[in-house]
Amino acid sequence: MKLYLPLAVRNAEQKLFDGGTTPEELMEKAAKAVFDDVFPRIKPSDAVSVLCGKGNNAGDGYALARMLKEKNVNVICLDVFASPPTTEPAKTFFESYVSCGGALESDIKKQLKIIAVSDVIIDAVFGIGFHGNIESESEVYKVLDAANNARACKIALDVPSGVRCDDGSVGNIAFAANETLTLAAMKVGLLSYPAKLFCGKISVLKLSPLTEALESMPYDSFSPDSAYVKSALPARMEFSSKGDYGKLLAICGSKNMSGAALLSCKAALRSGAGLVTLASSESVINRVSVSLAEPIYAPYDEDDEGQVKKLSQSTSKYTSILIGCGLGISENKKELLNHIITTAYCRLIIDADGINMLADNINVLKEAHKVPVITPHPLEFSRISSLDVSYINENRIKVAREFAEKYRCIVVLKGAGTVIASPDGKYAINSSGNPGLAKAGSGDVLAGLIAGLAANTSVSAFDAAVCGVYLHGYASDVLKQKYSEYGLLPSDLPEEIAKLLP
Repeated sequence: MKLYLPLAVRNAEQKLFDGGTTPEELMEKAAKAVFDDVFPRIKPSDAVSVLCGKGNNAGDGYALARMLKEKNVNVICLDVFASPPTTEPAKTFFESYVSCGGALESDIKKQLKIIAVSDVIIDAVFGIGFHGNIESESEVYKVLDAANNARACKIALDVPSGVRCDDGSVGNIAFAANETLTLAAMKVGLLSYPAKLFCGKISVLKLSPLTEALESMPYDSFSPDSAYVKSALPARMEFSSKGDYGKLLAICGSKNMSGAALLSCKAALRSGAGLVTLASSESVINRVSVSLAEPIYAPYDEDDEGQVKKLSQSTSKYTSILIGCGLGISENKKELLNHIITTAYCRLIIDADGINMLADNINVLKEAHKVPVITPHPLEFSRISSLDVSYINENRIKVAREFAEKYRCIVVLKGAGTVIASPDGKYAINSSGNPGLAKAGSGDVLAGLIAGLAANTSVSAFDAAVCGVYLHGYASDVLKQKYSEYGLLPSDLPEEIAKLLP
């Protein structure tokens, strides 16, 4: 699914205006699209309040309220700024609503009372251009806070007010919608957290001709789906061998974390990698080999500098290397990681302790011969970026994109709405998955899956990361129906992922 920034929407609108469509015509169509969705669900006894601001989003709200009034709905518009709209098309619909006898309330005390007894609250205060913060002492804050605490069904028109639509961040408070009816196309910020927490169910309402205008323009980002996976991962050739699908070296596991090596290797094998080699300690290999017959095993002593050096010099025969899952941290392992980053000519996927060991020498990523993939959760990302976890969680798109560009790597910033960002500016926001993935071992499966897909050189590293994240989440959604979010295990994922591949 294509995702668009506010600037792209404005450019598409301007293209229509230059072609003869008037802003009033487009606003009327927007209101009609929302009306057609909302009106059939409103009961005759419902009290409906529409929260209106001063911009074009308010114009949509006034036009919608007029249509509802024409159908004898008990509707009232709450002018949260106690001031008519400031844009010309919005003024037109404000005046048409008032002239047809539409009820309007501008007094804050009365607004709060109306909100408290409303059955349906429709938010049309701010639109896609909202930036900054909503001050806690302001009247609009009080209105949104009252709406959020009301018993009513809450519907956001295009974007919940308070959500910054370009990056998914939130300005102090946002309208907590049960449903967001976004117009013409999906906006980037709506799928990222924390904004998505305020969106409820998101529906995209087609808005001709704006939808068509956006389709003909470059999109800013995307959210992967099964069609994307099918297009990104090639069908296997009838006449082929294991060498055609890549060779992966997994440097994973340690004394107390053999499970990480098992899960990552199992996921890599299920991803279709032609050959998987596990390099780890003798004790880890002894445990993993009981469960997995397919890998090649390359034991080494992590305390033996000579063996560590030999391992670091044996990378030329692999198409991808995964390092970090359950690896632990030591000076020898730091040297191993740095040597592989600076000398290996294959794709590199760095996870878990591999990421933690980068914290003291993050600039080494810039020395990689091929763009590496890193898969941090927010705390790991905090260690390598020196940003607070709270700031990371509030600005996920921004921090992932900036880090990817600065350190020339593909960032898979894990969590709800995982962001996958490439150093060239391209990025994706994942919408599959559920809280059942919040278990130790889920990240090992994801890292192994991405590494296995990346081993196939006919798949780009970015596509491998995006497909891996989507399939990982989608498999958990399937397993949720079988076990529950509480009951699904990371070890259940590889087999389910295998069923979803081409």
